[in-house]
Amino acid sequence: MATTEKSLLRKQYRARRHAIAPAQRHTMSLAIAERVLGLPELATAQTVFCYVGVGSEVETRALIESLWALAKVVAVPCVVGPGVMQPRILRNWEELVVDPAGHGIPAPRRGEILDKTPDVCLVPGVAFGPGGWRLGSGQGFYDRYLAAHRQAIAVGLCFEAQVALELPHEEHDVAMDLLVTESRTVRTK
Repeated sequence: MATTEKSLLRKQYRARRHAIAPAQRHTMSLAIAERVLGLPELATAQTVFCYVGVGSEVETRALIESLWALAKVVAVPCVVGPGVMQPRILRNWEELVVDPAGHGIPAPRRGEILDKTPDVCLVPGVAFGPGGWRLGSGQGFYDRYLAAHRQAIAVGLCFEAQVALELPHEEHDVAMDLLVTESRTVRTK
């Protein structure tokens, strides 16, 4: 898929996500969290790699707090170099800082690195399509991470407005095992 085509799709699906009113986005994020917490894969998971939602992404704070309450080890992404992120264990919100060099992503400043493959990865995206294909921000962070940690169950979190009927993919893209929206859970593999 040409870079220009991907850029157009990102613009289109970001606009769809931004068009959701903040209060509605919050309500839908709570519904997504409830669905995620009901997954059998999560019930048996000890470690969960989860992004901290920013902007108009699916909010994950309530989900992370529920994971803590279930005694799950929660790690969040920390950008540590060009195209490289690592999971750092998050134990409380006070550990988070927003590093401008880290693409504005909140991450623990000195968090302990999760040195094993997480059981479940909760993944953001701009759009998701059939087969679990994902259109991310274009940096390739999650595709590289998931390719190196294939044993982890990859769960894409998104609003229904971000689900595409068709989404081209490339050889390096990694498909999600499941997609969770506010109204459904889709097993893609």
